[in-house]
Amino acid sequence: MQSADLSPDEPEETPSKFDLWLEERLGEKKFKDFVVGTAVALGMGMMILLFFLLPNFISTLFDGFIASNLARNLIEGAVRIFIFLVYMFLVSRMGEIKRVFAYHGAEHKAIRCYEAGLPLTVENVRMQTRMHPRCGTSFLFVVMILSILVFSAASSVLLAIAPSLDEMRGSLLYSLIMFGFKLILLPLVVGVSYEVNRLVGRYDNWFTRLMTAPGMWFQNFTTNEPDDDMIEVGIAALEAVLPENEGEDRLYLEARKLFSQSEDKNTASLLARNLLCHITGKTQQQLVADMEHYGSQDVCEKMDDAVNRILAGEPLAYVLGEWDFYGMTLQVNNHVLIPRDDTCAVTELAIKKALFLDAAPRILDLCTGSGCIGLAIAHRVKDARVTLADISSEALAVAKKNISNQKLTGRVSCIRADALKDPAPFLGKFDMIVSNPPYVTSREMEELPESVKNFEPHLALHGGDDGLDFYRAIAEKYAKALKPGGYLCFEFGMGQGDDVCQILQLNGYTILERSRDYNERERAVLAQISRKDV
Repeated sequence: MQSADLSPDEPEETPSKFDLWLEERLGEKKFKDFVVGTAVALGMGMMILLFFLLPNFISTLFDGFIASNLARNLIEGAVRIFIFLVYMFLVSRMGEIKRVFAYHGAEHKAIRCYEAGLPLTVENVRMQTRMHPRCGTSFLFVVMILSILVFSAASSVLLAIAPSLDEMRGSLLYSLIMFGFKLILLPLVVGVSYEVNRLVGRYDNWFTRLMTAPGMWFQNFTTNEPDDDMIEVGIAALEAVLPENEGEDRLYLEARKLFSQSEDKNTASLLARNLLCHITGKTQQQLVADMEHYGSQDVCEKMDDAVNRILAGEPLAYVLGEWDFYGMTLQVNNHVLIPRDDTCAVTELAIKKALFLDAAPRILDLCTGSGCIGLAIAHRVKDARVTLADISSEALAVAKKNISNQKLTGRVSCIRADALKDPAPFLGKFDMIVSNPPYVTSREMEELPESVKNFEPHLALHGGDDGLDFYRAIAEKYAKALKPGGYLCFEFGMGQGDDVCQILQLNGYTILERSRDYNERERAVLAQISRKDV
């Protein structure tokens, strides 16, 4: 990262005679202190002149026309914002400032990349947006907006306490008193603005987006697209300030380092970030906003335990205790299979048909596990009555929690049922049965990845020697649980499509549709019972 290690190759300015004379009189250290102090004083003076005295003076020009203190403060605030916009626009046109603003954009991109949980590489940083809600530009806008509100309220209180001041309105003394009063309130405005800026960086909703919208828009002027060298500088600057001790971010960095020993950088970063977000109960944006916060002993212990479980091969879903499927966050543990994207194929196939069934259709999710398929159907088919069935009492306990969490207790129920045996008569008749049964063959069971073999329930995986035991049993025995002309929807494993369809046809079903998963592998089938009654 050479550009981050070396200063830009720019010619040094030749000191003027005055600079040399002053340095000789004061000495090198005092000379530098003098220059810095003078620059700060001039900057503060310019800020007070442009953003306080000038708006205050312009607002006094309206004293003869406007009696309302609120209206006067609104005019002063509007003038201040206008001066700020013009000032920043003119500054952004300067050549050297354009370069500074490009580094500003690199800083934002690096932070965005970090918040996304991606490794800090030039390629990852380059693809990020250069706008950021916690930028100083957004902060300044918040300061100006809050100053209008605070100054208006405080001025009204002051005039109520000291009504004689109102008689001085329009005089120089009145302007100086009000200016001094507002200057005293400035630390309060800045402090509140800082907390507001942190708040909008931690949450994403209509209010925070509204608060950051002006600042985000104005970053089109205060940031420019950086080149790769500038991005390297932004990465180095961010890495230099990431805490390496006691903070929550240290936990993330250590976890990512451990995961990198067996995973690629992207996967390692995502694992570490997901774990820390789950354990602390924070979003990724909140973690970045609170990066300096102390990591409690409880958080450290939970993070260490979670990392060790991952390194031992346990799937992330079981460590988190939850997993997302079809827009739902479902509880999972080692008594149920982890819902996978492959299962979206049978879910979508079942939903597509269920949407056109008779009113209030009865649907059975057989071998339900976590209940992911049945719950997804219940969410999409608003009048469906769904029954989740499984042989495992432990799996049904998980499914019941998910029913409650998804607020579907009014339309979804659980029942213990064995897919290999005849259905109990009290189950009644269903418009559709959907099932993702065990379909792993005996040979495949021996070749499963360690994370599956050692942690996921074999009861939900092993489908017999050829993996088709459950398809034979369900197609034959559960036909009697279907209404005349009812539908049966199966998920199956790779290469099992023809065999499953043959089983269905032998049991009197008509194949309606075969569908593929997101990886273009045939994964599901929809069939209809062709007999009038069973």
